[in-house]
Amino acid sequence: MASWGTLTGEANYMLSSLMHSNEPAKSLGAFNVRGYANPEMDKLIEDAAAAMDADERRTLLEKANNLVATDRPDLPLAIQLSAWAVKKGKVELTGRADEDTLAMNIKPVK
Repeated sequence: MASWGTLTGEANYMLSSLMHSNEPAKSLGAFNVRGYANPEMDKLIEDAAAAMDADERRTLLEKANNLVATDRPDLPLAIQLSAWAVKKGKVELTGRADEDTLAMNIKPVK
């Protein structure tokens, strides 16, 4: 079993590493160890990476994620959620999308 998080909070971080055909010359698909290859997916990922317009980029990434759901190159067995524990009324902490816990994000309740 394996899992993948995203350091950037954006889908292209995962898609370009796991869902793009393995193309070392382009630094794409480095973790696509199961050999999934779909030219439509590759184009969506590359077009999203080149898109300067945020709405266009979002649309391309949504299409790529929908293609993942249709093709099912991986079998999702579990979803791991991050958990943090703090003393109620004493400490405030908002979890980060990248799952990092940074001391500067932990604040005493006033």
